[in-house]
Amino acid sequence: MTKESNIWHSSSLIIILIFIVISVYFFVFSNQTTYLGIRAQKNEDDWIVKRIHGGGAALNEDIEVGDKVVLIDNDLADDNHILNKWLIVEQAKELHLERDGKSIVIQFDADIFFEKAFLILYSVSVILMIFLIYFYRKQLVSRKSRIFCVFLVNVMFLILAIFPSSIGNSFGRLIIISALSSFPICLQTYFDAEYSNQSNKNLITFLGLFFTLNISLALLAIPFKLPYWLSEYLALDIFTIVLLILLAQLGYQSVKGSKNMKEYKTNIPLVSLISTLPLILLYIYPRVWIAPYYSVVIFSLLPLLSIFHMFTIRGVIKFRYRVSRTTIYLLFSVFLSTIAFLAIYLTNYVPQSIILGYLLLLLYAFFPLLEEIFVLLSRRNIVSESLSLFIAVENERENISTFIHDSIIQDTIHTLREIEQNPTDIIAKKEIIQHLDGLIYQLRELCSDIYPLLLKEIGLERTLSSLITQTQQKHSVFIQFVFDKSIHTESAEINNFILRSIRELVNNSILHGMATEIIITCYSDNSFFSFEVIDNGVFTKTKVDMELHFGLNIIKEKLLLLSGTLEYQEMPTIIRLKIPKEKFEET
Repeated sequence: MTKESNIWHSSSLIIILIFIVISVYFFVFSNQTTYLGIRAQKNEDDWIVKRIHGGGAALNEDIEVGDKVVLIDNDLADDNHILNKWLIVEQAKELHLERDGKSIVIQFDADIFFEKAFLILYSVSVILMIFLIYFYRKQLVSRKSRIFCVFLVNVMFLILAIFPSSIGNSFGRLIIISALSSFPICLQTYFDAEYSNQSNKNLITFLGLFFTLNISLALLAIPFKLPYWLSEYLALDIFTIVLLILLAQLGYQSVKGSKNMKEYKTNIPLVSLISTLPLILLYIYPRVWIAPYYSVVIFSLLPLLSIFHMFTIRGVIKFRYRVSRTTIYLLFSVFLSTIAFLAIYLTNYVPQSIILGYLLLLLYAFFPLLEEIFVLLSRRNIVSESLSLFIAVENERENISTFIHDSIIQDTIHTLREIEQNPTDIIAKKEIIQHLDGLIYQLRELCSDIYPLLLKEIGLERTLSSLITQTQQKHSVFIQFVFDKSIHTESAEINNFILRSIRELVNNSILHGMATEIIITCYSDNSFFSFEVIDNGVFTKTKVDMELHFGLNIIKEKLLLLSGTLEYQEMPTIIRLKIPKEKFEET
């Protein structure tokens, strides 16, 4: 086991143990009290009921917005610690109110346990923990992957602490404040890992101070009575400020910052904004309608899908979308069914027409994500540079894996079986050397195919000439080669692409078209450099039908990265790669 594996194994155990301990504590605490759902505000010296949240026990009692809170369990409202710290009335069995000069006494059933909200949120946090432990253990260790891991851990504990926090648990509120305050740091650290500069580092420092300030205030609020405006900030305003910071970060990077974020069709800032609208309008700042927080928090988690997809395409996390269509259809069905279920549930609190309009906005924001996933599954050509790169890389991974498995590994297994079947025989030294020489040759061929070192030493023209000579020695084919001396670039990536593409086309002509004559012409054509392969081969199907089989799809995907095009025609077979000259000049 490697050092990194040991670290991850130990970290996983620590996370699981902490999760179990906190879960047990929250479960016991939540089972001892009733969720009332009353938010209050201080008006001069009086505490006034500001809001009655959906799903709380107070919703079924004779309590109205505007009622004056006089006594909580026979203590003055101003002496209640939970009310002063978090501006909520919770963990109370009896409440004395005053309305229009009349005194009202409300008694709550101590046996009521609001298990629905806790179990829903606990289940979500468990799912996230399982995903984190079993999926993330296979990830490559990098700065970006660590950032995403920390982000998921914060989300997991935040969801776990939502219900206890809502009933006045100070430890739960501390977890929520710390998790929320860490989100902008995680996001900015990711941007800094992608484009490190002084302004990013300064912003990370500022966000670190913001995090420290929030934690300090939350810790002080537990034993001490803070000024009302600070209590209001910790209880309510901090959510809005963090959300605005996150949206500002994403928006800035989308418009002027990270080029990589512009390459995705999925608009992450838009998805984030639309997903958090129910939480903002129906719970944090309700004006007309109020809904239970557990029914709107789930919507706020939807941006995680877009972030996961973006990190997959960027290679931050190791996931290849190598799943069957049936599995994807099932996952999408579950996703859409969950959204539909939550929307139907919200119609108990919000008019159907409003919910319908919101669903239209939400699905409109998510459809580009669904489209990109289906494109990746079908490996089709698309305009997006980032997705083209992802598909091209995945195809190259598959080719390399197939070569290693079908040649080197199989040969080695064959030799191993021979040794096992003849344990008493002494294998000739000459046979072992011959086998190892063969493996070394195959590995050199593979290395040359991945990145030909000869290109650096002798250039593109002479490397192509060497390739043509080797090909004519192996096959009964005549190859005519013409190369324009004006074609030149210092980019090893472009030279490598041209070499591998021409080799692929030549191999297709010989192996699939049975060509005996091939003409390779590399020339300047207006604003393009063209690389043309003509052969006299005969194919059983048209080029259009055989595109994927002949590897043209891979070449076209890579050409997209260079803003190039691929042209072909039949009888005779002509395939032409055209790359803008400006791409050669840029390098």
